[in-house]
Amino acid sequence: MQQNALAFDDAERMALELLAELSPEGTIQPSALAKELQAYYQLIMIDEYQDSNNKQDDIFKLLSRNCIEPETGTLRYGDNVFLVGDVKQSIYRFRLANPQNFVHAISSAGTETSVCRHIVLNRNFRSVPAVLDFVNFVCGSLMSDTCGDVAYTDAEALYPGTDITEILPEEQQKVTVAVLTPEDDADTDVQIAYVIGKIQEMIVAGVPVAQKDHATRPCQYRDFCILLRTNPMCTSFAHALEQAGIPVQSPDETGYLKAREVGLLLDMLRVLDNPTLDTSLAAIMLSPMFWFTPEDLMRIRMLGKKTSLYSAVCMAIGVTESAEPVQLDDVLVQKCRQLYDTLQKLRQSSGMMTLEALIRRIYDTTDFLSVMQLTKDGDRKRANLHLLLQYAKQYEENTDAAHNGVSGFLRYIDWLLDSGNDFQQTSLTAGVENAVAVKTMHRSKGLEYPFVFLGKLESPFSTEDSRKNAVFSEKGLVGFCIKNPENYTRAKTMPFAVLEQENRNASRSEELRLLYVAMTRAKQQLFLPLNLKKVRTRTTDYLAQYSTLILPDGTLPPLTVQNAGSMAHWVWMCLVLRHDAVLAREINLPPQCWNTPAWSEKLQIHYEFSLPPVTKSDTLPEQAVIQPDADTLKDLKKITAFQYTSPDCGRQSLLSVSALQEAHQKRAPVWKRPDFRLQEGHLTGAERGTAIHTFFQYADFRKAQADVPAEIQRLQTYGFLTPEQAAAVKPEIPAAFFRDDLYRRLCRSKRVLREQKFLVQCHDLSAYPETAAILRRYENSDSILKGIIDLAFQEGDHFVLVDYKTDTVSSPDVLVDSYREQLMLYCGALQCITGMPVKECYLYSTHFQKSIEVKP
Repeated sequence: MQQNALAFDDAERMALELLAELSPEGTIQPSALAKELQAYYQLIMIDEYQDSNNKQDDIFKLLSRNCIEPETGTLRYGDNVFLVGDVKQSIYRFRLANPQNFVHAISSAGTETSVCRHIVLNRNFRSVPAVLDFVNFVCGSLMSDTCGDVAYTDAEALYPGTDITEILPEEQQKVTVAVLTPEDDADTDVQIAYVIGKIQEMIVAGVPVAQKDHATRPCQYRDFCILLRTNPMCTSFAHALEQAGIPVQSPDETGYLKAREVGLLLDMLRVLDNPTLDTSLAAIMLSPMFWFTPEDLMRIRMLGKKTSLYSAVCMAIGVTESAEPVQLDDVLVQKCRQLYDTLQKLRQSSGMMTLEALIRRIYDTTDFLSVMQLTKDGDRKRANLHLLLQYAKQYEENTDAAHNGVSGFLRYIDWLLDSGNDFQQTSLTAGVENAVAVKTMHRSKGLEYPFVFLGKLESPFSTEDSRKNAVFSEKGLVGFCIKNPENYTRAKTMPFAVLEQENRNASRSEELRLLYVAMTRAKQQLFLPLNLKKVRTRTTDYLAQYSTLILPDGTLPPLTVQNAGSMAHWVWMCLVLRHDAVLAREINLPPQCWNTPAWSEKLQIHYEFSLPPVTKSDTLPEQAVIQPDADTLKDLKKITAFQYTSPDCGRQSLLSVSALQEAHQKRAPVWKRPDFRLQEGHLTGAERGTAIHTFFQYADFRKAQADVPAEIQRLQTYGFLTPEQAAAVKPEIPAAFFRDDLYRRLCRSKRVLREQKFLVQCHDLSAYPETAAILRRYENSDSILKGIIDLAFQEGDHFVLVDYKTDTVSSPDVLVDSYREQLMLYCGALQCITGMPVKECYLYSTHFQKSIEVKP
């Protein structure tokens, strides 16, 4: 234990081995030691039980009395166990916490085989009713046994128990949703700007904060908390607040060992351990410890060019003879003498002092702490140096005498650096109590603040499992991906796909519980800044999708909730479901065609659609205007007037195949209809073609060949096709493709490329002669050609290229003439990226329902 050789997981496993034994039937039974401990403990009280893992669950059962169910002989919770927890706050899955343990305890309570009883504690003594109503509405609309691992019923809902409602004005008890639309060329993050502006606005206005004595006071910075999903987000927010002049307390950052002040102190320890290390010695000589200049080091180094720097210092003070006849002035010799004496004394002390005491002696001898205090961000640097004392003390307490001392500590530090590990660093404003707290949602659990901002809710959920080659489950199951090294393909096995989906569902459930924890930290006001452009992109209108998925009774399908890509998507789902008139009018929500959910009866949401006004600081005194230097101004004008004459300046650096063909054929571009026209229900010919092309892009060919209507429905369910698009894709169109001889050839191919993106240089493109007119302007340039090949498959030593076309034309020859140049460009690009020739090119026409060969 003292050597940290036993981890917490090892202790759990060893405890379980001591308390449990297997019966002949294979069930877990309490051991003799467990029965002895059962008699010893009168009552077992466990808090935060939703965060227990499977081992801990078994340990607590084994320690409780009457823990074996008589009929089945299996473990159960005994009659002297008192468990307290909230499944909705289980957010430590990465520590193997299993909320199903507590779910099972609740579901089994009150049954014939259980000796436990379920007591509901749903009174909230923290938040005002406005916040609780919003939490109940969001979680009641989203949480279910499928997503969240708990059905959010009236029993799970939160009911107000705080008395601050009577103290505060009603307008200061609210939930604010800020719908922000950033400018395309904005340099600042719109959410950060909103949070900074709102905090400054509330500080200036002196928004009241309720106190325990039932009085109010003006708000201070310490009353605000910003909750974010990850530590990097916290760091960016903290730096932005700091630059705006707002004091901030952020979570511990990485990079402690690479901080300048810590690095200098470690260099001093390295010199004390081995003074012949030139780099470390030069670092401390140039530091505020000894104040040498680079010129001083150069002159000292001249005393012994082939010796170490420490030997040169010894030569400078006459300890050893110099090999070079270089004279140093008295001031430099005195500085060398002070350096030498200081190192000698500290080296002697290092053999008799503890590591912590030695570092303190260095601080006192060199006055390093005081000097660092005077530099920029001095409080933080001083706190980091004090923190090093704690780390040194912890190191000596956890190591034996053989590894103690400066050398062992430095080896430990080098190991940390080599392995990419680090110590925790102090916050950006260490020691400042009246500061805005910036925390991750996980770190906020158990805390409360009058004003809480939930920032960066658009951060996408992790999809790490899909990129792994193997996935594991808590039940000990494993699934692998299969790789084919010949054609560089990767396929998921059935166990992999099942476990991946299970892990994904478990991860989404925990993210939803994490959102619940974050929202319930607010006492008086909750702020949710949202970026409208993240849900209304150029390609997808998620708000319109959500409105079509809401059921008539005003509920969200669990599958829709599970498929959300971020916490912001969940919030937007609820806002669309709520369908407030203010929001619907401001951002043009689709019309409501569902019943208003019961959870939103008492709900009041305050909306904001612009940034708060900038709080101006004191006016700076006017400064005299300094006239520019005439010669410098002339040079600058000459530089800015310069123009490039290269022919590449008139060429596009990045070309697309479709745009290139449109320009060559002088075809007018097809513009997308406005969203309000799309809602009319009638698709244009171009939009129907897009729908058909989308089907071919995302369809699973094997499933579609077997049942085209079912595949169309699947793509609509997963959001690849809108209901209008799905209706436009007539089943006979894809069915004709699957009957075509071209598809039978595709099925026999071992290498199939679908929606293959490419980037190739124009001069590398092995284009056909027909494309020379298009590429002549770019033949000697470095311009890049990009595009997407619909379909290509390998036959023998060559490729066959296929491009889908939905045009309605008079004859196949007209279609071929229109797209011959485009296919030739695709052929050249495919040949470049695969290194194999393209022998055949085809257009598959959905109008003629057949493949048409295109020859050069």
